[in-house]
This record gives sequence, structure tokens and C-alpha cells, in this order.
Amino acid sequence: MRTFGGVKVTKHVRRQLRIVEANARPELVLRVAIATGRNGKTAVPFGLAPRLAIYDIGIAACRPIVMVDFPDLPPRPVTANDNPDECWTRLIARVEAADGCHLLVAVTISELAKAQAARCNLHTVVVASGEPVQSVLGRCQAMLSTNPPPWLRRLSGTAAVVTAATGDDMMP
Repeated sequence: MRTFGGVKVTKHVRRQLRIVEANARPELVLRVAIATGRNGKTAVPFGLAPRLAIYDIGIAACRPIVMVDFPDLPPRPVTANDNPDECWTRLIARVEAADGCHLLVAVTISELAKAQAARCNLHTVVVASGEPVQSVLGRCQAMLSTNPPPWLRRLSGTAAVVTAATGDDMMP
């Protein structure tokens, strides 16, 4: 059982499915955590997401690593009446589940969640509601193949990248 910010988080994960593959692909350089609904689309805010799908992404391939299911939330008529301690532990459980990822993708991410993600070296990305996970993965692959951001070039060990628009070399 791990603690994160003094909070025990294992009780807030309902199920964790780890995908095991015999042949690991070394070209996969980006690990992405996507907050999804049970239907495989990005339709819920990060703090309320029932599932966190974690993928390794490379220029030519994507593979799922872990699917983390969180317990269903009890129905409440007004979310503003949430117990702050419950909200905090839900948030910490989701950030803890994304440990080791580079990107955190969700429809909306609160300022508190962004701050926690930044402390864990997660870059947050907001996408449109209802966007399929495969579309998000395709956008990440396109980013990797065209012109990745400087932090990602340092991470992947790419020395210089030529921009498509200007042809200039950009050093990380």
C-alpha cells in the first residue's frame, strides 16, 4: 500500500489490468495516460474518470500498457456538495495511477489536478469531449513524427529535429 501526500491510495483503485507482451518495442518513447469513460472515449473530467488508459506510443506503433478502473462514484444531485477529502483522495488516486507517464490527457483538468500532475512531471493536455482514444493516440504519433516539443526531444535523445515549415534545425 502506497501513500501519496499522506493519503493511502490503494483503496481507490477498483481494478488494474496490466497488459504483458513478450517482445518489448524499444522505439516506443512516449507514455500517455488518457482519462476515459467506460466506452473508450474522452468524455469525462479527469477527477471523475472511471478509467485511466495508459499507452506507450512511438512513431510507428502504439501499445496498451495498463487499464486502471476506479470505483463508481455514488450519484449526487450537486457535485459542489462533494466532501473535500473524498475529492482529494480521488484526485490523488488518479495521479498516482498515472505515475511514470509523460502526458496526461483529459477533457477537463482542474487547477489542483494540474498542480499535482506537474509535481509528478506529467504534462497535461486537454482534448475535445467524445474524442476516441485511437484519435488521441494518432495525434500523439503525428506529434512524434513531425516536430516533438523540446522536453520530448530531450527525453527521446533526439539531437536535432528539422521543422517541416521552415527547414531550420532546432536543438533541444
